[in-house]
Amino acid sequence: MARRLPDDPVKRRLQWFKRTYQHLEHFQCLLETGSMPMPGIITTPEGEEIYLPDLLSGIEDLPPRQREAFTLICLQGYTETAATKVMLPNSRWSTPVQQYADTALARMVAAYDKKQQGVWAFLEEQSVEKEPVTKKRRIVAKTSSASEALQKHLQVALDELLARRKQVDAEITTIQQLLKPGELVKAR
Repeated sequence: MARRLPDDPVKRRLQWFKRTYQHLEHFQCLLETGSMPMPGIITTPEGEEIYLPDLLSGIEDLPPRQREAFTLICLQGYTETAATKVMLPNSRWSTPVQQYADTALARMVAAYDKKQQGVWAFLEEQSVEKEPVTKKRRIVAKTSSASEALQKHLQVALDELLARRKQVDAEITTIQQLLKPGELVKAR
């Protein structure tokens, strides 16, 4: 049985976004294959339309710990306990990781809302820093490489699915050519 959504409208909306982020990979596959009724748009039961291409608009603005927790829990589907083992291996409690993920989710939804309102402007860091690599930067690099690896993995999986779809289409065409008009296929 699925978990009930909160009654509080603000918390309920955050949970809809969290579930959307957790299934973002699936929605992107549907979008790429043209299987969505309204391409790139998901409608919640409350009637809100969520525009998929804008969902990740604020991820670069998140602090490293929040970004890592958000990526692990919301995008990769880790449980809070599993994410804690990755982020804080010596910790006995998952509360800090849960707080990082919850705060990141709220910030991501706020960035999405600003983008939808037309007031969000992503400020890219243009400066090239020549400071030594700190622990904080290594975490960012690990998170970036993890998301790049995930994108590559998803692309390979999608390519395999599309190749298999072509094979199935070819098999159907061959079967249709073998059957003469008016023939019935007898089931045994």
